[in-house]
Amino acid sequence: MSTTMIVDYNNLAMRAMFTCKYIGTENVGNFDSQEDCNVLIRKIATDLSSILRFFSPERVILVCDAKNPWRNDVYKDIADMKYKGNREKDEEKNWENIYNSMEEFSNILIMKGIVVTSIERSEADDLAALWTINELGNKRNVIGFYR
Repeated sequence: MSTTMIVDYNNLAMRAMFTCKYIGTENVGNFDSQEDCNVLIRKIATDLSSILRFFSPERVILVCDAKNPWRNDVYKDIADMKYKGNREKDEEKNWENIYNSMEEFSNILIMKGIVVTSIERSEADDLAALWTINELGNKRNVIGFYR
């Protein structure tokens, strides 16, 4: 039976982003420069390749968060509640550069045969659930890498 690995790309990238400043002697700042973004992509690539070498899946699927997930709508009418409201976005980081770099890298992964999926208004967790149902229905083992 073949094995599929499902990876939450945003989670992998955020983990990499917060560890970039500790890599070697690199002085990664707020990702304003291309070099900062290159360090991030190298870290994502290293982490992903490590996971893939360890598990050796036949198929790899990266699932991605949409920019405006449907869960925001669920919480908008509840007083004093916001979806993921306990998380503060670091306004000093150049999120446009970060997301553009992630998109460029995902295009490279697609060319290498990795499936990269996103659906408008869905989160990676939603897609991981759908892919898991699909892969199990096709008699494949599934390994999830998220959270």
